[in-house]
Amino acid sequence: MRNKELWFQVRLLSHKLREDHSISDGGVVCVSIPAQTSTLQLKYQVYRQLNLVHIVDEEKVVFKLRDPSGALIPLSNQLESNDSSRPFILEVVDIHQHISFDLVEATDWQTPDIDRTENLTSQIGSLNDRVEDLEHRMDDLSEDYADKLAEELQFLSNQTADLKKLMVDNKDE
Repeated sequence: MRNKELWFQVRLLSHKLREDHSISDGGVVCVSIPAQTSTLQLKYQVYRQLNLVHIVDEEKVVFKLRDPSGALIPLSNQLESNDSSRPFILEVVDIHQHISFDLVEATDWQTPDIDRTENLTSQIGSLNDRVEDLEHRMDDLSEDYADKLAEELQFLSNQTADLKKLMVDNKDE
């Protein structure tokens, strides 16, 4: 069985652990894991190889794993192998710690602005297409609704006329 090679970059954002020099902050580290490793074993191996085991049990910090684009992802055995140029980012933060924008900006995410701009542009285009489609559907629905309403009004008008005629006929008898 082949091992998975997972590359991580630790971002030590915890105020409590800033002085802990046993934890590497910012460096990219490869963690080699057997392919059939459970999620619990994977977590332990990652923490051990990144020298984070001694702070896991303290319950005073939170580990947040991000993919290279910055999205939060679960640390599980479902992670796919990656390479050192696009490592997972493991943030170590205090419980309920507020990360200021300046601090996040200082971490210098490795996401190319061009890709984000293209992605946002395509999403906006997709949303515009969907809005236009809904507007066309609304026009069709309003026309269909108006036609159906006219039919029902005509039906009710005919029913009313028939009832009036029956009433007049019953009075005459």
